Amino acid sequence: MIWLAFALALGAALVLFCCVWPPKFRFVACRVAAHNSHEGDFQVRAQDLLHPVLLENVEAAGRVHDPLQAVPDLPFGHLHAAWQRFIIAFDLDNELWQFRAVRQPCPGQVEVSMGYVLVSRQRPGVFFRVSRHVNDDGQADVPRRREHHLHSTR
Repeated sequence: MIWLAFALALGAALVLFCCVWPPKFRFVACRVAAHNSHEGDFQVRAQDLLHPVLLENVEAAGRVHDPLQAVPDLPFGHLHAAWQRFIIAFDLDNELWQFRAVRQPCPGQVEVSMGYVLVSRQRPGVFFRVSRHVNDDGQADVPRRREHHLHSTR
């Protein structure tokens, strides 16, 4: 009788494991992969574009004012060297645009990226991501900082 109860319990555990574990594993693996994705996995799409901006306004808004002077008083602070590499590609053939990209890498998870992209012939190209937030509550409620200050006067 004990063997029968043990066999039934083992069978129930095996069925539960086989039915519950694979979907849960995929869910966890998806979350980990989305959280660890790199810049190479991300591209700005045309629908992510907000509006054109002026380089001078972006650099003024991106300036970091740190009273303790731990961050360089340069556009984007510690990221200034990366910003400089990004704007090297800026020329007369492209425009600087602000973008806000919302992706859903996994069910119930939303990734919101914001930054700047060079647009040539209405096609987004090289980008500089300023922020990336991953929300596990499925909401894309990331504050839209500085957008209203950066509109182009063209």
